[in-house]
Formats: sequence, structure tokens, C-alpha cells
Amino acid sequence: MISKIFLGVLMIFLVRSAVGLVPPDLPARLGMAHEGESFFRELHESTLNQKPGVEEWALKSIERLRQATDSTQAQQLMADFGNGTSENATDILPAMPVFNVSAECINATARYLVDLINGVPYALQMLDATAKPPAGIMEGNMKWFGAMSQCKNTTVTPSGGPHFDAHQCLASFISPAAMINPQQAMFGVITLGLCLPATCTPGDVTNMLNQDLFDVQMLDKYVVYTTTCNDDRKLDSFAIGAIFFGAVFILIVVVATVLDIILTMMRDGSCGTDDIIVTSEELPKNRGVPSMTSDPIHSTNYHDSDRVPLYKDEHLTVIHRVPGKLMGALMAFSLYTNVPKIMSAKHGSGAITCLHGIRLISMTWVVLGHSYAFAAQIFDNLVVMADILSRFSFQAISNATVSVDTFFVLSGLLVAYLTLKQMKRSDGKINWLLFYFHRYWRLTVTYAFIMVLYIGISPYLISNPAADTFSADATNCRSSWYLDLLYVNNFFDISKGCMGWTWYLANDMQFYIISPIILIALYKLPILGGIMISLLVLSQILTTSLIMHFYNIGTMFNDASGEYMIMVYTKPYVRCGVYALGMAVGYLLYKTDCKVKMNKITLWTGWLLATGLALGTLYGTYNNQITDPWSVDMSAGYEAIYRLTWAVALGWVIFACATGNGGFVNALLSWEAFIPLSRLTYTCYMVHLIVIGIFFGNMETTIHYTDLMIIYVYIGSLVCSMMVAFVVTVLIEAPSIALEKVLLGGFR
Repeated sequence: MISKIFLGVLMIFLVRSAVGLVPPDLPARLGMAHEGESFFRELHESTLNQKPGVEEWALKSIERLRQATDSTQAQQLMADFGNGTSENATDILPAMPVFNVSAECINATARYLVDLINGVPYALQMLDATAKPPAGIMEGNMKWFGAMSQCKNTTVTPSGGPHFDAHQCLASFISPAAMINPQQAMFGVITLGLCLPATCTPGDVTNMLNQDLFDVQMLDKYVVYTTTCNDDRKLDSFAIGAIFFGAVFILIVVVATVLDIILTMMRDGSCGTDDIIVTSEELPKNRGVPSMTSDPIHSTNYHDSDRVPLYKDEHLTVIHRVPGKLMGALMAFSLYTNVPKIMSAKHGSGAITCLHGIRLISMTWVVLGHSYAFAAQIFDNLVVMADILSRFSFQAISNATVSVDTFFVLSGLLVAYLTLKQMKRSDGKINWLLFYFHRYWRLTVTYAFIMVLYIGISPYLISNPAADTFSADATNCRSSWYLDLLYVNNFFDISKGCMGWTWYLANDMQFYIISPIILIALYKLPILGGIMISLLVLSQILTTSLIMHFYNIGTMFNDASGEYMIMVYTKPYVRCGVYALGMAVGYLLYKTDCKVKMNKITLWTGWLLATGLALGTLYGTYNNQITDPWSVDMSAGYEAIYRLTWAVALGWVIFACATGNGGFVNALLSWEAFIPLSRLTYTCYMVHLIVIGIFFGNMETTIHYTDLMIIYVYIGSLVCSMMVAFVVTVLIEAPSIALEKVLLGGFR
């Protein structure tokens, strides 16, 4: 294993003669003063007598390589090469089939070792880029990345043999104890960064380390179970296609925006031949100007303020006639139209305004939880996590998963409230085919666009080999994308699926598909609808508890089976009751027309119960996580009901606010500044893990946890995710909604 070069030279050579790694011209390159240059030169010269120690380690490693060959001629060539008498590295050995290490890797590695012995600058730079045992190991600093950019940027000039480049590989060593008991994985897994010839594949590195062709003394009882390398990826056909697709799409947006401005604005008082010029007094007082982007399902008119001209005559107004569907489809992509709509703080009449604040706060909560989850993977003081988790206040973060249940409540509520109102207006008649098409189109267009860019481009934006699992997820999409677009991916192993966080969309779509059965019942036979909702709630309780009991599954915090995320967390039977409770709240708002008077006793009782349920949900797991882990049955019972208690508490907040009983809570949640940001929550959910993954996928060092550091990381992740979400919303989501209106025409 690579010691005598890597840990041997790492710990002995670099400790005894670390300054000997400094090239003589480094001070000059750094622009140091004459005195500093002399000081470094003296240190460098004083360590040259330590060279035999380096030779000892390197020659022993070369000897191991020589002994590993099965050819007398190859052994002699290796010996000659080690002694510096062979100039042709390609003659060392043709292959090493027994050890499954390529000849190219062995040849380049041997040349690197010899050049290291001889003090060739590039070899010293590669050794310097290799990770060394750092401080803080007892605090959990087990990821030793090394200097990745330095390794990659090394200009390799071998003294003989073929040329090779350098690349950084991360070898993950696991102890026998951790292999038996995964609970010891914190100190049982060490990630070591090795700067090696790029001719060595991850498989070559793993085999060399495991078969002791090199010796890492400190890790001699560990086994390498995986190796990843940061090789430059060449754009494949899918990536090129994704880039071309994105470029064409941006071109369409630019053309549509320019054309929209030309058609909409008055320039020098001129107008098109198809325009109608009227005075402001001649405009109808109670009608908006018809717009090609009006919603044929809910509204037929648009307000004048939706399109603000760059120049407007005070007395004359130009009314543009609605163009044909082809032009209307193109105009759907106009930034000039879409950006003001997204940024507007207006809301429709009869809107439940508190939902804007709830939606936005829940999204920030989701980002907070995922920021912690990603950052924890590269903390260099993991032991401190025990102290963090022991904080009572931290339970609001560790239980952030209920933020997703908030979205299920909102989804069920809006489906019931809006659809029942529409059924009332149309005497119970609904175009159910359009009902399904609208939902599928609304989610899938944006979903598919993000997926294409995620599959094609995101793997090329990652430089840290430690983020290989992130790239692997994008690779998985190439074979499992259809499961996502059919919204059934939550029934499959998310670790082998595509965009694992989209399990939520699959659940939401499945609930939406069965919702008409309940909606029709609520409209025609409310008692039957109430029974259906109760059955869904009961099924969530029974199914969740029974599965966790019989499969011996604990909660997310004490699950020893490893099945929680696969069999419980992502499945619809764990969330269907939450969605059903949202529908129940939507039905109550529909029946009361959001007008309910409550006396003070009822109001205070409701708020106190809701507050107690919410706090109990968030902080009731404290002893399970810290002091006294629950039994499987206790875990099953809690898992079966805690999402429902959160849904009940949230349902009260929405009902009270929507009916005028929310007080300052409603005023806060209905703040107009929340409205434009809340419109970004869907795309923010879709892109935030990609943004976070790319950020951490380019980290070349670990993070030392402090509260201020994680706050900084979180705010940066949230702001960047919202910025990307805004771009995706104005480029994709808003145009897709407008395009649907144009294509459907007068269908209802």
C-alpha cells in the first residue's frame, strides 16, 4: 500500500525533511525577499543528506513491484529501472494479470518513485499534493483529501519513459471493525488522497493498495473498498445534446422577448397595421385588455398592469390584437412578460394569502436540513456532531423532514378547495381529463428540463472525487429517467434511481390521481367523503406501524436495519393521511367560504392545542436521539402518528388565518414580500440539491464545523438556490404555464 512513498514518506520524510520538498526556486516564484530566499535555500540544502531515507522507502516499494512480477526478464528490467540503468519505462513489464494492475500504471508509478528518489521537482510536487495525516483525528478528521488542484496542475516531466499526467485519487480505507459494525464507521473509514499517474485507474489503485504492492503502515490493517479519481471527463453525446438544447432554448427566449417588446411597445407614436388606437376615455372602465396569456380555465381577462410599456402616450392607448396560436406560443417565452408576473406582489381575489409565507418558510427549512446533511459529510470534527445533536434546540433541524409534510398538506388543501369551488360554479361538472393533464404538464415540463441538464451537464461541474455518488446519481438517470416521469420512482430503490429527492413529486402525483374519488364524494355525499379521508388517515397509522414492527425498523435516528429510507420514508402509505387531512381543511374552507367567527375560548384553545402538537412533534424525539433510544415498537408508534399531528397543527394555522382569526400570525405569513419568493418554491425544491451538490462537489478541503460556518453555508446555499430557481422559473415554468393556456384555447 502506498506508504513508504505515501505514509512512510508522508510521516517520516515529510516530518524529518519537510522543507526538502520546497523547490529551490519556490521563494523566487513567490516573490520573497533576498533574506527569505536564502533561508529557504539553506533549509533545502541542509535536508539533502536525508535523501537516503527517501531512497530506502522508495526502493522498498519498487522492490515490492519487482517481486510482484512473474517474469524473470521483467524482474531484471524492474531491478535495472530501480537502479536507474533502464531508460525505457515501457520495457519494464507487459502486464500484471495476477494482481489486476495495468502495465501502464506500474510503469508510470515506478518512474514516479525513481524520480522522487532523484528529487525531480514534479515528483516532489506530486508527493506534496498527496494527503498527510492531519491534526484533529480524535475529533473525527478522517477525510484527508490532499491538494487536488496542485496535483491536477502538476506539469509532469519524467526523466525517462513515456509521458504521463497526474491525477488525484481518493482511496477509502475501512477497518475490519467497521465492516462488521457500521456504527463504528466514523473512525473506521479513512479517505486518503493520493496524487498518482493518471494511467492508474481507480481499479489499479485499489488493487495495488489491497495487495500490498505499496505499504501504508498506519493503515496496514485496513482494506480499501473503493477508489475514485478526478479524471477530466470528455463531453459525451448526451452532454453535447444537453448543451445544444439549452442554447437553442435560450435563443428562443431571446427572440420571444425582443419580439414581445416590439409588438407591445409604442415607438415614436407608430403602431402596427393591425393595432387599434383609442383615447383613454374610450377604454372600457370595467374590463382589462385581453391577453394571449390569460388563463382559459380560471379567467379570460388580464389586467393592464401586466404589461408596462417602455413608452406610453398620455392620451392614446394601443390595444394589440391577440395573435395566432403560433405567435402566442412564442410569446409564452418572453422575459418581458414573465419576469413582472413572477416579481409581482399581487395575488388573485379570494386567495388564501397565508399560504405564501407557509410555502416559503417550509422551503427554507428544507434547504437548511439538506445543507446540514451535505456539510456533515466533509466535517473534519465529526465528534462535535454529538454535541450538536444533544442540543435541545437542534431538534427543529433534525426533525426538518416534516417540512415536506407541510407541502403535502398544502397540496391536498388546494386541490380540494379550488376544485370544489370550480365544481360549485359548474354544477358539479369537471373535465377530469383536463384535470389530470394540467397537473402532469404543470410538473413535468420543468421536471424534464431540469433532468436533461442534470444528466448532461452536472457531472462535468464536479471536481472532487469524493462527490462521485452525486455524479453517479446523474448517471443513474440515463437508465431510470422514465420512472421519474411516470411518477413511480418512489416504489424503487432511491439509491439507484434518478434525482432521489423527487420521491416527493411521485407521492404527490399519486395522491392527485386518486383525489377525484374523494372530491366527488365530498361534493355529493360529504359523509362518504369524510369516511374516505378517515380511512386514509387510519391506513397511514396501521401500515406504517405494522411495517416498522415486522421488519424491525427504527426511526431515522435509531434504525439499525438500514431500511427506513427505502421501506418507510419515501412511500405513499406514510404520507397519504397527511394529504387527506389537507383535503379536509380545504373542504372546510370551501364550505365556510373562509368566513368563520370564533369566540375567544375557541380561538385560544385552538392555538394552544396547535402549538402543543407542533412543539411535541419537533421536540418529542429528544430522548430517542440523545439519552434513551426507543424500542422498535415505540419508534413504530411515533412514526405512525407524528406526521399527522404536524398536519393537524398546520391545518389549524391555515384555517384560522384564512377565516380571519389568525391575528399577527396571518399578517406575518401574508406579507407581500413573501409572494414573489413563494412562486419560486417548486423550482427551488427541484434545483436546490443540485446547487448544494455542485458546491460541495468542488470542495478541496474539509470544513471545520462552527455555528457561524454552517449559517454562512446555509445562507449561501439558500440564496444561490433561489437565484437558480428564479432563472428556471422565468425560463421554463412560467412559459410552460402560459404555453398550456395558449394550446388549450377555450377548453375548460
